[in-house]
Amino acid sequence: MTADLVRFVEQDEDAQVLVVTNMWPDPHRPMYGIFVQRQVESLRALGVRFDVLSIRGNTSARAYPVAAARLLSSTLGWRGRYRLVHAHAAEAAMAARFHVGTPMLVSYVGDDVLGDRRSDGTLTLNGRVRSSFVRAHSRLFTATITKSRVMEAALPPRARRRNHVIPNGVDRALFTPIDREDARALLGWSDEHVALFACTRPHSAGKRLGLAQQACVAAGVRLHVAENVVPSLMPVLMSAADCLIVTSAVEGSPNVVKEALTCNLPVIATPVGDIPERLEGVEPSWLCEPTVDSFTRALRMCAAQRMRSNGRVIAADLDERVIAHRVLDVYRLLGW
Repeated sequence: MTADLVRFVEQDEDAQVLVVTNMWPDPHRPMYGIFVQRQVESLRALGVRFDVLSIRGNTSARAYPVAAARLLSSTLGWRGRYRLVHAHAAEAAMAARFHVGTPMLVSYVGDDVLGDRRSDGTLTLNGRVRSSFVRAHSRLFTATITKSRVMEAALPPRARRRNHVIPNGVDRALFTPIDREDARALLGWSDEHVALFACTRPHSAGKRLGLAQQACVAAGVRLHVAENVVPSLMPVLMSAADCLIVTSAVEGSPNVVKEALTCNLPVIATPVGDIPERLEGVEPSWLCEPTVDSFTRALRMCAAQRMRSNGRVIAADLDERVIAHRVLDVYRLLGW
């Protein structure tokens, strides 16, 4: 039924901002779009009132034309209802753009602007077509947000002039270091060396899970793949593991890296997206070429040192409350 494809998941009779998103947590996918939900909550703490319209594109592609029709028909009915429409991710933004007459902000998430990649880093045909269309479409918005400068650089000049680079924030109360032994006891882990691979789609080609698996075997390190785990478990996993391993061919600004830093978990990663910027000054951490040998060497050094990092101090500016104020500044520029 169309009502199940497009529905309000949060409503406030005094809402000032309409959020349109195709990513929102549910009981079956508790981590899906949780960064969108957390940003809404952090902005609500600053006094912003929201309605949240969820497009369930993961259920059916029909959700997008249904959403577009609903948003087009809302143009008159919602005129003056909201001060701002904030869309999250490209497909949701395309549907939201059918609503006219209200300032509109879109936050891109990474692969929508940069494109899906094969394991060798090249764009898939679908990724090339999609990202080209997304970048062209970005010109139609009052303003945009990209999570990193790498993403901003992919936008056309006209859109870049109205773009703001703002990464997602981290809940530092949730993502806080736990004693390693206590965390391992909770998980039932032994004293072996463990690398954490955390991703909602670990088997997609661009994540290069196979590279992480080969490097961990060569280094004698156990690889733990965390896929769509409940949010409360992630800080435990990050406190129990010896490192986070990121072998991606492309990223915008991976949330898992920022969360690992906040838990003082060393990071071993390819230099994609804003990862080099995030790891600047973080010790220990390693940037690796996408080869088994490069990751194996880093894993062995990490296992030999068995240290926590200084990431929490370095990443203090990623506190979600700090980020919320930066997003709120954009809202104000757009008339909120």
